[in-house]
Amino acid sequence: MMPDVHRPARYFRLTGWLTSPAARLNRTAHYRVQLQRLRADLSENQVLLLSFCLLPNAWHLVVAAPDRRSVDSLAGRVTATQRAASDGSAVPLPVVVAPIRAAADLIDHCVFVERRPVALGL
Repeated sequence: MMPDVHRPARYFRLTGWLTSPAARLNRTAHYRVQLQRLRADLSENQVLLLSFCLLPNAWHLVVAAPDRRSVDSLAGRVTATQRAASDGSAVPLPVVVAPIRAAADLIDHCVFVERRPVALGL
């Protein structure tokens, strides 16, 4: 869902680390599941995805949202849907949510996120 056009959107960069081997994206099927969940989470939180990359041990998102609460809700949902540890316990997944202060910096953040896999040689 698009942010309300009458309210200015705020921009954020989210980075999550898949610190546990059980939470890492090791197979194509893991990426597919993560993308399906991300799509559902974005629509439920009224957040517009501008740029993203999924890596085996991390994910990066640049989003537009009406407020910080929507972004925090998205971050909570994305981390809650990560795969659990093999023993069934929850895997703690650190996430950093950083506001993008100036609209002029938005393109730089999007370029960084989308070039990340290439920079890592993937």
